[in-house]
Amino acid sequence: MPYRCYIVPPHLLKAISESSHNSDSIRRAALAALGSHQAFAAKRKNHIEQVIQSRRSSRAQQASPFVPTHVLRHVSHSEHVTQEVRANAAKTLEHDLALTAETQLAADVGKPPKEAPRRSIYDAGHTTSERRLPGKLVRAEGDKETNDKAVNEAYDNVGTVLDFYKDTFKWNSIDNMNMDVMSSVHFGEQYENAFWDSEERQMVFGDGGEFLSNFAGCVDVIGHELTHAVTEHTSAFSYQGQPGALNEHISDVFGIMIKQKVQDEKAEDADWLIGEDCILPGVKGVALRNMKAPGTAYDDPRFGKDPQVGNMKDYVEMYEDNGGVHIYSGIPNKAFYLAAKAFGGYSWEKAGQIWWQTLRSGKLSENSTFLQFADATVNIAKKEFDDDVAKTVRKAWDDVGIRLRYQLSLPTLRSLSAIDKAPDRRKVLQTACLAAEFRSFPISQAEKNLFREINDHTGIPYPITGPATEPWHKVFLLIQIDLLRGGWPNKISANGRKELMRESARIYTVMDRVLRCLADILGEREDGRGVTVTLDVLRSVNAKVWEGTEMELLQVEGIGAAKMKRLTDANIKTIKQLAGLEFYHIERLLSRNPPFGHQMLNQLSGFPLLHMQVSVISNYTPAQNGNQDASMPVFRQSWVTRVVLGYSNDTLPTWCKRSPWATLVIEGDDGRLLWFWRGNVKRMESTKVMFVRLDAKKGESIKATLACEGIVGTLVRFTLTV
Repeated sequence: MPYRCYIVPPHLLKAISESSHNSDSIRRAALAALGSHQAFAAKRKNHIEQVIQSRRSSRAQQASPFVPTHVLRHVSHSEHVTQEVRANAAKTLEHDLALTAETQLAADVGKPPKEAPRRSIYDAGHTTSERRLPGKLVRAEGDKETNDKAVNEAYDNVGTVLDFYKDTFKWNSIDNMNMDVMSSVHFGEQYENAFWDSEERQMVFGDGGEFLSNFAGCVDVIGHELTHAVTEHTSAFSYQGQPGALNEHISDVFGIMIKQKVQDEKAEDADWLIGEDCILPGVKGVALRNMKAPGTAYDDPRFGKDPQVGNMKDYVEMYEDNGGVHIYSGIPNKAFYLAAKAFGGYSWEKAGQIWWQTLRSGKLSENSTFLQFADATVNIAKKEFDDDVAKTVRKAWDDVGIRLRYQLSLPTLRSLSAIDKAPDRRKVLQTACLAAEFRSFPISQAEKNLFREINDHTGIPYPITGPATEPWHKVFLLIQIDLLRGGWPNKISANGRKELMRESARIYTVMDRVLRCLADILGEREDGRGVTVTLDVLRSVNAKVWEGTEMELLQVEGIGAAKMKRLTDANIKTIKQLAGLEFYHIERLLSRNPPFGHQMLNQLSGFPLLHMQVSVISNYTPAQNGNQDASMPVFRQSWVTRVVLGYSNDTLPTWCKRSPWATLVIEGDDGRLLWFWRGNVKRMESTKVMFVRLDAKKGESIKATLACEGIVGTLVRFTLTV
């Protein structure tokens, strides 16, 4: 199905068609253009969905195995594994090699190489029928200029766009395979728009009317429209909501860079106006969009006011315009402007390169949100440039209200990054409680007695020194008393208790984000001990029970403090032990009648019973030249290691009506992170086998820790001597 990507947004056409300041003919023309836009909006979505489905299918068929073929080849001949393991590795290797050959053959068939794209310009003869496009050929690649200004402008500007992509990003035409580009001018009668037609794979330009014109002469317009096609071949964002706004944003970004390149403007000197030359004299406006100041491009009674927004505080879910793709694209647009201006120089030198590499990184899905896209640009900035460049990009996103990944403030990120190596539980929890987001939870006068009692007389593991006065004291003590499951002391009024309960829900939501961010920071540092401890605290906070204590039994519905004491007196201290009892033993220990025992065992059948095995198969030999990684200390070697994860439940484990996620951390004997994995327990069905590379000294003891998130008592450990 075709789709059309219009440079003039629907809200502008709607404003023109509804304004009483316009003549009937102008309103009818705008209404007709709007009708055309709406008719193809659904087709645009369908087309992109088809592109996405095709890409998914292609990815499923591509031979890109997780385990490299040279590893499988080594395992298939290794004397250190069983015959069964060697046979399975050989079978897998044969399958992967065959699949790779088939994929390459399919990719090569029918695709002869081209040296350069060819441009062709057609005269649509003022037709409004897509079936009559492209029209009459009036200028082909290499032909001399014609007497038609629109034809020559379209020819030259398409060439400028293609040259920009080739020279700046080494990208050939819109598909990187030198695809030919067709354009049709003189579409419709006084048609005030231009668009990219996905089915015909061509640009279409109207001649314009009372307010809007000169589409073929605007290089940023052509850059915008052709970039939609480039996006299809890189990160095909769906055309709805935030992904759709990102689609529009990418086209604006590359359109404005092309305009600035033509005009030799640096980021600080440019006007950052999209479609500036499309607005005819007499209109109270400067362009179709203003990336520097979204919402200020025009304000004319015949047009209405520019509705774009430039900050997430103004983001509201909407139905029109596919969820506001032309309105909310102003938010990432301003972020790009801020980053480019902060870098100085030309916009395509740093900011443009970061956005381009992000688009091609493969880390974006078709449903990527602003937050996910922002996070990807920061990661790319750090990878391609350095930390200072990444901080500049991060600040640009922060300034438009998009907090990266965990939606945490910069002071919080700085404080989390300052944590010492291999922190213990207390340090992890205290550092998390010092997050700037918790400053909005001060200790009120009515709460002072409560927190003094919690600190001095409840037996929490980590009391504070001195009086509890700071907001972080409140969070630190509140979480500890909750994890003891002893209840809050009766040192606060009923109204104060209700208010504290409301605050508590928000505190735990923020704490989850803070701890996950801290785990990522420690993981980036390769601090395996720190990651393990942080995940331990995160698990405890989410379960509201300390990991490694007999209070894990309180996670079971129907077991309170009294029943837990009966069980622990009988030396039943874990959920796994409880699940191993017969139903009548449970009823006897807890003094309950049938069918209590059966009901309890039915509940416990969903508690994840994880198991893990780690074994070293052989030395790892790099595929290229057999050289060892220069960044690895000479006393360490690389080992091909087999990791098997699974569960012993009869059916898929579900706890609290959900299938839990699990984390695996492998660390060296000095606490450094060797491997990390996270996935849903569904992926362990029939066991999950991974071949991983671990860098360790011969004779070193490595520790593997596997546990479910949000549940205590699932933890299993495995120690292996290399």
